Amino acid sequence: MIKRFRQLAGGICRSSFVRDAVGIFSTKVVSLVIGLIISIMTARSLGPAGKGLVATVNSIYGTGAQFANLGLHSVNTYNVARNQKDMIPAFADSFWLCAAAGSVCSIVYFLSLPRGGLMGLGPVLTAIALLMIPLSLMLMFSENLLLAARDLKGFNKAIFAKNLLQLIFVAGAIVAGILVPQTASFCTLMVTVMVLAFCVFRIKKIAGCISFRFNTSYLVNAAGYSFYAYLSNLFSYLLLRADIMIVKLYLTDAAVGQYSLAVNMSDMIGMVSASIASLIVPRLAAMSDHRQRRKSFFRIFVGSGLFILGISATVFFLAEPVIFLLYGQKYAPSVGPLRILAIANLFQFSFNFLFQYLVSCGEMKKTVFPVFSGMMVNFVLNFCLVRQMGITGVALASLIAYFVVFAVTLPSIWKETSRCR
Repeated sequence: MIKRFRQLAGGICRSSFVRDAVGIFSTKVVSLVIGLIISIMTARSLGPAGKGLVATVNSIYGTGAQFANLGLHSVNTYNVARNQKDMIPAFADSFWLCAAAGSVCSIVYFLSLPRGGLMGLGPVLTAIALLMIPLSLMLMFSENLLLAARDLKGFNKAIFAKNLLQLIFVAGAIVAGILVPQTASFCTLMVTVMVLAFCVFRIKKIAGCISFRFNTSYLVNAAGYSFYAYLSNLFSYLLLRADIMIVKLYLTDAAVGQYSLAVNMSDMIGMVSASIASLIVPRLAAMSDHRQRRKSFFRIFVGSGLFILGISATVFFLAEPVIFLLYGQKYAPSVGPLRILAIANLFQFSFNFLFQYLVSCGEMKKTVFPVFSGMMVNFVLNFCLVRQMGITGVALASLIAYFVVFAVTLPSIWKETSRCR
């Protein structure tokens, strides 16, 4: 038994996947700590209402990027993982898609000015939110290309730099006494530009060159896959992030700030699973043996699940003292939603990993219906519960919706894995 355990432990240590996962996980942990510091600084400096405005800006450009990506980032990851030569046309087509998104955002900006900007943000915050759409979209494309090309060193540096630069800029604004929602959002804009420049440099180094020539054939060949990827990613984003918009519509800016704090802390749990899930598609998509793919996936799924369970339990039991200690009594309403979202994270982790397996098998279309079902359940429950239970009802809606996605995904997983027996 001891000999067998040693062999298993030795195999795990020698596994390239484990080494890659540990590298990304270590970066994510450091980023998590930095992100927590940034969250505390901005939450205490801006207050719930100010933090709510920043959260609204983040939601606008995040939602805009999801509507504009056309599923191309998933296609790029899948194609480049299988053939690295596709990196050049993938980068070029991604660039022009972002340019088109930027043009649309310019039109939206001028149309929104007479009404005081989008969602009452005013001209400055609206400008930042719309400018961030093409920039954050291109950064997402670039990071995915690095990951697909297995440039984990460059990917980890980009993630770390993003958080470190944000900390430096926010700390500088606080010291200078100029941290308001506008400057906080502008800090995010500057960080995005700088990290994007770094990612483009890494892509050029890997590919040998970069091209801005639009490649029609690449886009046409990817159309079928990208269509399902677009729907799946869009519905997923609305499932996970539309809550902020709903709170903004029905409650106060302070409530948005309090709920966004719970979401941000919950996302820190998601960072752990995301660090591992991000490696699944590039690794499994390259496997032609279905049995080997299934075996590798379930080993990763079980090991990661136990780890996420431990983290979620810790967050659940320590939610109240941590929020009171780090953020103060004015964020007390965030405790209940955070505990609910800690439980919801278990289902989010599960369906996210199951989706990665389906994608690696080339079955992206099977992820669309489950996440659409969850999104619709989430919207209906949000509108029913937000007025009665406030931000606690919004978190509860997310928990139920995540469970629905997980449950609806299981039949597809069962059918896909049955092929491997």
